[in-house]
Amino acid sequence: MVVINNSEFRLYELDTLNTAVDRLAVSMETLSPYIMFNPPVNSIEELRYYEDNNIDLQAEDLISQVLTIGASDYKALDSFLETYKRKTAGVVINKTELENLIRLWLQVNSDAMSMVLETTEYKQLSTLLKKHGLQETDLNLQAKQLWRTKDSFSFSKELEILNNFVKEENKYLLEFENSGESFSFTEFDVDRVTFFLKTNVKDISLSEVFNNLITTKRIPFGTVKKYYKVYKGLDIPVEWIRPYDIKGNDWVNQYKEKRIISDDIANDILLLKVNASKEGEEYENFLFKLDEDNSLVGRASINLTNNNLDRKEYVNII
Repeated sequence: MVVINNSEFRLYELDTLNTAVDRLAVSMETLSPYIMFNPPVNSIEELRYYEDNNIDLQAEDLISQVLTIGASDYKALDSFLETYKRKTAGVVINKTELENLIRLWLQVNSDAMSMVLETTEYKQLSTLLKKHGLQETDLNLQAKQLWRTKDSFSFSKELEILNNFVKEENKYLLEFENSGESFSFTEFDVDRVTFFLKTNVKDISLSEVFNNLITTKRIPFGTVKKYYKVYKGLDIPVEWIRPYDIKGNDWVNQYKEKRIISDDIANDILLLKVNASKEGEEYENFLFKLDEDNSLVGRASINLTNNNLDRKEYVNII
């Protein structure tokens, strides 16, 4: 169980971040896109990390917060959008979600605001929309459109749809969870695992991390941008030195295909070559980058054989 808002919340074996947040939203009588975690949660692995380490989480409901903002209180609405538009449940709120929050606010305050909006020609609302990227010009068209379509967003209807969806989803999650010995499967061996590492290192550039890197026999190579360090006396393949310039380079293409990195951020990654073998030489890639809150995070895929380091040993070396 992970503790959220001082209450235990069950995570299932087949849960993804989406299924867990959907279920949490139903329990809070709100909608999934409008939940924001503190500390932030960007993956189901992070949610399980908080569960394993007994770290309490807080989940804020943006919808309940926007409903407390009074009629024509644009200053409070501005502060709300400025604070919470960035992250909710690990997903950036999109334009439609922001607009729906404003529509809901207009619905609740429609009687008190209708006359004001008509007489002021929507100027204050229009200014606010432009500030938060919801309209590109100073025209009041978008403000008027939001006012006229304020009832198109039905919170109660969306909540009913989510409730029905979660009920069906829970059937499959519980069926697998309760299958026990009756669940039929073939034996398999795990020979490779990909894992994610989040460090406490924050507000530092990759160049600074690279400058402090000391190469060893276990970590004989590191590169960032066009710079690299090599452990003294080690003969390395040429593709290690200039990975970004070599067409068909293995690690760059491998991680691009898996959508771990893209073309525009390939040069903003610190790559370490780690010898994962306990006896011989078997080098694995460990990638470091900075996430949205400027914290240093890493990702690796390692081969789990008897002669190789396990994940804990691998992480301790890093």
